[in-house]
Amino acid sequence: MLLILAEPISSQHWARELIKLGHQVKLMTGKLVKSFVMGNKGDVADAKTIWTAVQ
Repeated sequence: MLLILAEPISSQHWARELIKLGHQVKLMTGKLVKSFVMGNKGDVADAKTIWTAVQ
């Protein structure tokens, strides 16, 4: 399973833990994700933003 994480400081820790469990992890910089922001901040909006950036 491929997991995409926006890159706050804790993402590197979680990426290592998820890799140990056999997942493929990609980290995206905050600058890249921010360029795709479509509205107010929130979990659903964040997920849509990251999904759009990955496309």
